[in-house]
Amino acid sequence: MVTRSTPIDKRKRICMTGDLYAKCLREEAIPAINEVVKNPNEVIFQDDQDSKHRTKVAMDVLYDHFEEKIKPNDGDAKIADVWPIENIWGILKEKTRGKN
Repeated sequence: MVTRSTPIDKRKRICMTGDLYAKCLREEAIPAINEVVKNPNEVIFQDDQDSKHRTKVAMDVLYDHFEEKIKPNDGDAKIADVWPIENIWGILKEKTRGKN
């Protein structure tokens, strides 16, 4: 039996922080959204209740770039993968009710 004393992947492990999340939003997510969407003001942003997403630096980036956000408590992170689109449709339905 062969055992390894060092991991095969020697790259430095990076842990997500609020600062790194904000940087990812600024440098990756927001530019990608702006390339795809004609009017970025029409984008509705949703994240979850992860504490890194709720840091001041991350929230500042979100408030600077997204007019509409789905509040984390409107879509619990624990079940977001079970019904992600239904959550969005329900919120959009509520927002558009009475506007027709």
